[in-house]
Amino acid sequence: RRHLRRDIESFVCTAETCEGHIQLFGSFKMWLKHIQHEHRMEWHCTMATHRPIVFSDREKFEIHVATDHKSKVGQALLATLVRRGAQPANHAFDECPLCKVQREVINGEDH
Repeated sequence: RRHLRRDIESFVCTAETCEGHIQLFGSFKMWLKHIQHEHRMEWHCTMATHRPIVFSDREKFEIHVATDHKSKVGQALLATLVRRGAQPANHAFDECPLCKVQREVINGEDH
């Protein structure tokens, strides 16, 4: 019975950047984890020289660290900071991928 329910209620990755074939997920929780870890990562700079800054683009984070913290961070440490600074975003989308309603308007997973 659970197998049938997973087949009927499959969730599909809607990200245009998703590699490979169509990916199906048996639950909302599994789908959300995929979206957050594969498509919605953020990089947090928490250096003491400024307030925490959040970047939605890895390259911009790397540029920030390389330019604003170059006296404290060498190239070898940069890779460690990129890895440690990466975190899944708290939200899956800025807008619904199907109807384009903005995130602030979406009311829970029933949307």
